[in-house]
Order: sequence, then structure tokens, then C-alpha cells
Amino acid sequence: MSRTKLPATLIFLFMMLSAKAQTGEPFQLPDSWAKDFVISLFYKGSMSGSNTEIRFTYDSCTYRSGSNSKKTKVYTCRMKEADRAAILKKLAELKVAQIKSESGMHVVYDGWSQSICIGTHCIDGGTSAEMSEQDKNVFLDAYRYLEEFAIKKTR
Repeated sequence: MSRTKLPATLIFLFMMLSAKAQTGEPFQLPDSWAKDFVISLFYKGSMSGSNTEIRFTYDSCTYRSGSNSKKTKVYTCRMKEADRAAILKKLAELKVAQIKSESGMHVVYDGWSQSICIGTHCIDGGTSAEMSEQDKNVFLDAYRYLEEFAIKKTR
């Protein structure tokens, strides 16, 4: 039997589907970053076809960005203990574990989708996500912080 690698898109879809049941459910941030702990961010613009995926693991950060008209660019960097601690501290300060978000049941063709997956818990944002104004602001602050952190580290 031959082994084949699954495309990143299929892996992402599997992760999102398996984590969907946890969206809007309370969860707890870890006190420290375990070797198998991962934080991922996903952005997809429906009209432009732009997409971004950021992945923080114990020892690395990967930033992927592309669109329908541009080749995907990938940037990577090493993660240190201070980096991991800073991320967990900021997410705790923002109280991301208290965000309540529900995915909309309707298809949006002219919007965007965003997700922050912390371990196996995913929080949906974007055009069709339903959340309070307070939770939307916290979500966007967390997403912006993590994205800027990755950009600074990988460039």
C-alpha cells in the first residue's frame, strides 16, 4: 500500500470540521506551551481569493499568504520560550477563552472568513460569524496581535 500526503487544504478542512463542534464552547488556555500545542489562524477572502494561514508550534512559526493571482509565499521562524509565553499571556489578557462565536448557516459570496484555532478549539470570525460586538472586538484584537507577531518574527 503506498502512502500519499494529504494536501494542506484537506488537512485544514478536516481540522475545521473536527473542531466545529467546539466553536462557542468554553475552553481554557494552557498555563504553558506543551510540545504538541498549536495555534493556527486562517483567513479566506471569497471575492479576491486571498488567503492566509499562520501556524505557531512549540518551535516554529509559519506564515503562508497567497491569492488567486499571486504565488503563495511562505515565511518561517523559530519560536523561543519568551515568544510562547508572550503569546499565551496576551491571549489570556484578551480573554479569548470567553469568546462566544457561532458560524452562520448561510453562504456568503462577497465576504471573508477568519478562524483562530487554539489547540483543538476554533473560534470563527468573518462575515457570516455571529458574535456580540464585545466578542468581535476581542476576536479581532487577538487575530491582529497574532498576525503582527508572526509578521515581525518571520521578516
